[in-house]
Amino acid sequence: MGIEWHIVNGSPLYSPEGWAKWWQYPPPYEGGYATPWCWIDGKSRGYQPNLWAGYVADELLVPTEVSLALSGEYNRSARTGTLTAVIHNAATSSLDAALLVAITEDSIYYVGSNGDTWQNHVLRDYVPDQNGTTISIPSGAYDTVTINYALDSTWVEHFTKVVAYVQSSSTQPDSSRPCYQAQAAPVLSFVGTAEPRIPESFYDNATVAVGPNPCRANAQFRFTGRAGRGYRLDIYSRDGRLVRELAGTINPGMNTLAWDRTDVRGRKVAGGVYGFRLVSTGTSAPGKLVLTD
Repeated sequence: MGIEWHIVNGSPLYSPEGWAKWWQYPPPYEGGYATPWCWIDGKSRGYQPNLWAGYVADELLVPTEVSLALSGEYNRSARTGTLTAVIHNAATSSLDAALLVAITEDSIYYVGSNGDTWQNHVLRDYVPDQNGTTISIPSGAYDTVTINYALDSTWVEHFTKVVAYVQSSSTQPDSSRPCYQAQAAPVLSFVGTAEPRIPESFYDNATVAVGPNPCRANAQFRFTGRAGRGYRLDIYSRDGRLVRELAGTINPGMNTLAWDRTDVRGRKVAGGVYGFRLVSTGTSAPGKLVLTD
């Protein structure tokens, strides 16, 4: 998912909050800014669009220990809605970041300076603003953020999305502002849903993370779920072949499970990118693990 910032004042797609967000990043081009420019997961990736897809593919392989779930409601008559985001930190250290919520619109006909006639993922609004909502989540804990939003009468709700992402609040030494997790949903997907409600137990939904990642020896999975339910952890190769299946019963709180890099026949598997999925009654949680030799 992406967000397209139009930062030229006077453009019909100009967003002051998008302009302000742009300036939160260090100047990437000879001490200044240039358009078009792309940041992927908070990292500067330059002005050559033909390279951006490759950068996106690389970032999709980077594992994360942060999960994000969205729920909400939308009132078509009032053109207002509520978004509830539940963030889980499965890392061994605390997470200090910001939750940013953007309203974007697709399929806008506008001839840009580069000749493109149809614009997608156009930023319409940051809610509450481009700084987001500050969150601080201890290891293994959750936080919940509820945001109210409204659509301008000129935005086409059929093409409007809510995009939420968790991003570092500070600039790193490499000038990046890492994004840890993101989710998006069409505004109309919230029509007719119940008032957002957090389950009585946050552990109703399974979560799983693994470390170290990348991993050379044993991998340690940490996961949560409804205590007393059975679970199955499937590990599979990049081509979808099942490599190993681990199973058991979920204990209260944070669970740990070690994998020794062996397959169903007890053979050590080669280095590479592997997928995994924790499955329990009525829920599942996926992830990726990089093994090195």
